[in-house]
Amino acid sequence: MGVHANHLATRRVEEFRPPGRRYRFGTFELACRTMAKGYRALGALFDQVAADYDAGRPDYPRWLFGGLRALPRGAAVLEVGCGTGQATGRLLERGYRVVAVEPGAQMIAFARARHAARRALTFVHGRFEDFEPRRSGPRSFAALV
Repeated sequence: MGVHANHLATRRVEEFRPPGRRYRFGTFELACRTMAKGYRALGALFDQVAADYDAGRPDYPRWLFGGLRALPRGAAVLEVGCGTGQATGRLLERGYRVVAVEPGAQMIAFARARHAARRALTFVHGRFEDFEPRRSGPRSFAALV
């Protein structure tokens, strides 16, 4: 069973609160819950217009992936929110084995079609908060993107 966004937001607030500091938590918790709902709605909208999103989305600059240079070819990389697979392609070009998690079914369909010939790629339809590595290939990852 996965962690719900509301619980996750509440837990994260508690983790990052400075020791001995008191907050009026109810207001902040409500803001976190509202943001989580908004992000889910925005994700659903992007999923409905996957092809248009892909056509209008600028490509990622090559330098953005420079920090992954130290990873050896064949390293397992977990990509969170792969969308239509633009960054996925950059990761595959570098020789990494990619597990791409995406909540949007249409986004995954688009990404899957884009990278149909690639073997070192596994798509997982679902939210990152619900992702369980044991069911989707590698148990650990060299990088999270």
